[in-house]
Amino acid sequence: NQLRIAEYADPVQRSTDLGDPIAFQCLMERLDMARIELEQFLGSTLLDQYEIHYVQYPPRGKFARHVDDFKDDLAPKQPSRRCVSWILYLTEADWHPIEDGGLLRVFDQDHSYDILPQSGSLVLFDSLVVEHEVTPNLRRHRSCLVGWFHTPCLNYKNV
Repeated sequence: NQLRIAEYADPVQRSTDLGDPIAFQCLMERLDMARIELEQFLGSTLLDQYEIHYVQYPPRGKFARHVDDFKDDLAPKQPSRRCVSWILYLTEADWHPIEDGGLLRVFDQDHSYDILPQSGSLVLFDSLVVEHEVTPNLRRHRSCLVGWFHTPCLNYKNV
């Protein structure tokens, strides 16, 4: 569609013969540690089950400006909603902001900020209020894990 050009896969439901299962388990343990710290910092319940996707943007791949969750999108039967979005970059170590593109652009009321998809970096932000986009990749594939920590619908508050 016009909003994004990217390929998605669910790493949790992936075939176990792909990738390194020990490394994936270590990643899941560290994400859970981050979830616990965030829960304490925010004073809000974050569920221990969450969404996670492997995303690869091809050359010219992009994702238009958006937020990851909406106040009006809440169905009465929905037990939880996205609270904290996160991106873990898996790009090549020599990624260059001008030659490669694929920056995360984050917007506030008056400005925008570009974040280089530096391999191994973890970016976290409020799923409900932070508008963001991925600028077009210029020459290489850009890979990352994206995910969302959820909170029970009754406990949700802006973070």
